[in-house]
Amino acid sequence: MKKKIYYLLSILFAAWFFSSCEKDVAIPESPEPPVPIATDTVIIDNVSYFDSTIDFYSVWFTDANTGYVCGNKGTILKTANGGNSWSKLNIQDTLQFNTIYFIDQNIGFAGGKSSIFKTTDGGNTWLRKENNTWFYDGINDISFINDTIGYACGCCGFDMNSFLPVFLKTTNGGESWVWLDKYGFPTNGFSLYFTNNIGIVVGGSGGVNNNIIKTTDGGANWIDLYPGINLSWTSVFFTSIQTGYVVGTYSQYLGVLLKTTNSGNTWSQTTLDSTHYFEDVYFASNSKGFISGENGILLYSTDGGNSWKKLNTNTTNILSAIHFPISNIGYVVGANGTIIKITITNQ
Repeated sequence: MKKKIYYLLSILFAAWFFSSCEKDVAIPESPEPPVPIATDTVIIDNVSYFDSTIDFYSVWFTDANTGYVCGNKGTILKTANGGNSWSKLNIQDTLQFNTIYFIDQNIGFAGGKSSIFKTTDGGNTWLRKENNTWFYDGINDISFINDTIGYACGCCGFDMNSFLPVFLKTTNGGESWVWLDKYGFPTNGFSLYFTNNIGIVVGGSGGVNNNIIKTTDGGANWIDLYPGINLSWTSVFFTSIQTGYVVGTYSQYLGVLLKTTNSGNTWSQTTLDSTHYFEDVYFASNSKGFISGENGILLYSTDGGNSWKKLNTNTTNILSAIHFPISNIGYVVGANGTIIKITITNQ
């Protein structure tokens, strides 16, 4: 998404500046040369454009037919027929929405600049539950572990030069949110994953260290799993408590994939054959995963992320977010009103 690219550019500039000035900072070795990526056009089912003036940043489906996308200009759309048509919901807000998440068919949340909204009737009405005009990028991701306990991450500040991390927790179903250690939180969160009290947040600190952090006590305490210079992380996805994936960017636009098989204690790093930012990673099953990014990049793996193929999306727009309501049908959304439907036919 464009907001991430502008933010990441500032991180990369800061990383270059500090690494040039601070002699005590250790620069990591360059990653291995990119591995070849094959082409494949089999699974792209449909590419549509809702409105070229709107950038979509998040997508969520509650079942195979009912789904939502959100973006700038206060936009939230809903489909009830598997993406064949979309209607704009009335949320009475013109700010940017970065993320949308539903607990069930009726209860959902939309987060963005200065706000978290909640619906209890499938998107027909929305009420603001968190309002903070100090949010700059705002809320970037929301996740619930049950009907009552949920988490949100992002960053706040009046401009790009004064941002601070945002990490929120609710214990009453999103009716109210509590800030957890907003001044000590070691990363500006782009994406999070939680199961029970165990959580991982990925992002960047806005300087030379950009982090993957983990909590085992519901966000009270955190440990650094994978700090790095010139590395910025944009998305995290776990297929089990042990196996997870993180995507991001290394230095000059090289797309980086990390994988863990021990709950994040150690990670293997691969630089894929891409000269673009990666925005999102999502696995439809334990073996079949997708990575999206700028310039229409969409990569597909059938072996748990060991190898990847580049798919022909027929677009050069940024592809910001991925979601699969069922294992063989998914959706990708992005800039300039892009909505892509994917069908996996080789189950």
